[in-house]
Amino acid sequence: GMAVLLLWNGAACLHLTRHICKNRYPQEPGVWSVAGLETPFVMGVIRPQIYLPQDLDRKEQSFILNHERAHIQRKDPQLKLLGFFALCIHWFNPLVHLMSREIEKACEFSCDEAVLAKTGSGNAKGYGETLLDAMASAGKRAGNSGAVTLSENRELLKARLKAIMNYRKKSKITAVLTG
Repeated sequence: GMAVLLLWNGAACLHLTRHICKNRYPQEPGVWSVAGLETPFVMGVIRPQIYLPQDLDRKEQSFILNHERAHIQRKDPQLKLLGFFALCIHWFNPLVHLMSREIEKACEFSCDEAVLAKTGSGNAKGYGETLLDAMASAGKRAGNSGAVTLSENRELLKARLKAIMNYRKKSKITAVLTG
């Protein structure tokens, strides 16, 4: 099981890296625009880089950059790598699979909250529309073939959109008490 997970993910990573290297264009330090990319993401553990689809408008790009930068600031690539190694070692344990999904959810929700804290709750609708547009365009380009999108799981997307629309900035007391 461990070998299958490592080989499968290693081959997918190698394929993605080859595509990125052939089709990337620098936008700013640490940010690349990639022709034919289906969805934005962060890649790398030591010096994470942000990769964006080429066809984003200015407002979408701003939201997405804020989201991806939040992943980097929160050390999500490193956390996800640790989760992946735990999954490889305990591939047979359904609780570890559940833990991996919960880590993914927590990372996405916290980054959504960080974007809204930075841009203001008045931008919740625009940010939610950006998530929907990214998922829809990735599905069209991939022909709905199960490609990885911003939110591969529809239920997770619905939960994220609900949280975005219900976002309220934390009071100072709540912020201090929760961390």
